[in-house]
Amino acid sequence: EYLETVGEVLSLIPDERRDNLVTFLKAKHETKLPIIQKGLFTIESLPEILPRNSVPVVFREVENDVLIRVLASLRENYTAVTDYLLANISSRMADQFRDDIKDLPPIGREAAETIQREFLTSIMDMKRRGVITIVRAPKPE
Repeated sequence: EYLETVGEVLSLIPDERRDNLVTFLKAKHETKLPIIQKGLFTIESLPEILPRNSVPVVFREVENDVLIRVLASLRENYTAVTDYLLANISSRMADQFRDDIKDLPPIGREAAETIQREFLTSIMDMKRRGVITIVRAPKPE
């Protein structure tokens, strides 16, 4: 179980460093990597791990200004994540968020990563408190 926690910790470091560590783990600890990856939260994995019915809960739990920053940070590289999140809340609310982020200036890569890590930390906290569930892919056989 501690290996899944290692995956959660890896989720909180910058992408490039995380990728380097995963490469190292793959080379040195290949048998433990699948368990570590089970605990890994990444922004691009949200459509796969965050059930549809948990999305509205996340939007209720996280402040609107934080959600606006998160959605703005996803515009450049993670449109599929934005689409998934907005498709699973009311259409009126989704339209409001689209309007809110439409005219915001682009967010730099480092700032976007920080915003996204903070958001993932909030999601991990909600999971630990039992407010939402996270669905993991079955273990490879």
